[in-house]
Amino acid sequence: MKLQAKSSFTASDVLVLTASEDDKNLFQQSPISKSEKEKIKTIVANKEFQGKKDDLLAVYADTSSSYRLILLCGLGKKKDVDYVRFRHRAGDVIRKIGFKANHSVVWVLSKQDNLNPSLLGQSIGEGLIMGSYVFNEY
Repeated sequence: MKLQAKSSFTASDVLVLTASEDDKNLFQQSPISKSEKEKIKTIVANKEFQGKKDDLLAVYADTSSSYRLILLCGLGKKKDVDYVRFRHRAGDVIRKIGFKANHSVVWVLSKQDNLNPSLLGQSIGEGLIMGSYVFNEY
């Protein structure tokens, strides 16, 4: 598995968007198309995704997008979000998409006021690696 941290958006197989329960305008600042934002707005309005800590919902991207799948990842209440929560959610993400060596995943981070971006990236990397581990030998 190859991990890279970038400050710009790149094309990928999976786009991960995170949100807490307290977020008012879920994903409105994310790098997705207007039609994808409308699709997600409908999902949120129907309460299919609420940003709760166990919410994980896959949405197929538009055919013109530079990614195939959008994964909405809930973080729970904003006051409870920490590095461990991100590590666990990263593990959930990699298990949900089914780890493949050639998968590329872009994780769009919303501003987390109380978290250091470097440590946040480390936590996500740890979660992706631990979540992709398979017990296939004894």
